[in-house]
Amino acid sequence: ADARALNAAAAAGHAKPALGDERAEWCLTKAAPVRDALGVLATDAIRVLGGPDRGRVKKCEGPGCAGLFLDSSRANNRRWCSMNTCGNKVKKARIATS
Repeated sequence: ADARALNAAAAAGHAKPALGDERAEWCLTKAAPVRDALGVLATDAIRVLGGPDRGRVKKCEGPGCAGLFLDSSRANNRRWCSMNTCGNKVKKARIATS
């Protein structure tokens, strides 16, 4: 990820965290809700990419997939963004060629 773009998006957002009924939520401004939502996403990306789980951020190995995911497996060996989509496609292709 481009650090400058993430930093700029995070700084441009004006969303505020709030405690709702039993959960946290984000309050977006009426003037620029899309910018605010992108700011929240950029802030979360900065926390993940700059935090202790950075080594667990992986690119999906599915052909044609550009997805990134946080590998939460115990062995840190997950290969696909989603087993239901990319993982199954790879496994079906492997079976078809055998």
